[in-house]
Amino acid sequence: MNFKTLFLIVTLPGYIFAQNKKESKKSKIKTITEWTTVNQNGKETTYKETYILFNHRGKMIEETHFNADGTVKQKETASFDSRGNKIEETHFDTELKKKEKINYKLAYTYNPEGAKTEETEYDWNGLLIKKMFFSYNTEGYKAEKKTFDGKNVLISIKKYVYEKYVKSE
Repeated sequence: MNFKTLFLIVTLPGYIFAQNKKESKKSKIKTITEWTTVNQNGKETTYKETYILFNHRGKMIEETHFNADGTVKQKETASFDSRGNKIEETHFDTELKKKEKINYKLAYTYNPEGAKTEETEYDWNGLLIKKMFFSYNTEGYKAEKKTFDGKNVLISIKKYVYEKYVKSE
């Protein structure tokens, strides 16, 4: 494999992935696979580093990172509702699975306008880690975020204040 071919294989997927969501959807990309070639002690070795799967709407539904030996290093998945809102997300890291908060699941709830109203985080065993509630002002901007721990104890409140430009004549 010559250098030019290798350059395209390694850089083109990153270029395509870097495109905005509308362009990814428009180009009807189903998967992206990133291959890496390393040169160690004069010997080239090529392996699959990343595999990304998109749904028919161009939303990423799976991203898997691999070790050089082909085993799974990290994996993330996402599910979407019929309106395109992300409703569930999972994260798994095989190398760090013994550490807290590495393997977890997020669930999302939305209001009829499509704004996120709730985000719930669970550990890999399904135990509640934390829950966040979002409220919005009359203009539809996020006004407040309340975060509760796994025992439903309030741990923080974040308020959002917006300042608009005033038109001058």
